[in-house]
Amino acid sequence: MASVIFKIDGERMFGFTSIDWDESRERAHGFAADKTSRPAGTTAGEYVPSPVKIKFYTHTAQLVLKNLAASAGGISYGDAKVGATLQVDEPGNLSQDVEFLEMQLTKKATAFARGNEPAQEDFEFTNCGIITDGLTMYTDPNA
Repeated sequence: MASVIFKIDGERMFGFTSIDWDESRERAHGFAADKTSRPAGTTAGEYVPSPVKIKFYTHTAQLVLKNLAASAGGISYGDAKVGATLQVDEPGNLSQDVEFLEMQLTKKATAFARGNEPAQEDFEFTNCGIITDGLTMYTDPNA
């Protein structure tokens, strides 16, 4: 079982059950004026990080909302812009450090159901970039 440490704005979160994300670099094809009809190349592409989706237990979700609102200096947790980090350390010395840049809460879904499972809430955060072990899918002009 992997050891996972997840922090939002520097504070460790213990009550989450899943986190997922993806990113893409959408490249347009350029075509030559010949009869092959195949692309002659592609553009550098536009980097698009998809929302980071996190499932929290309700007690942790409430803490996250309070911390986000405090970070934004008021009562709106939707105004906060925070960073987050995920550190995964698996047996066999496999590890991964992921940094999510400038996250903002864009969606919160709550559902309660009868059963043995604790209540959970789904959050989605937009972000401005993902850095995995110091590497990016995009070119950073400041690097």
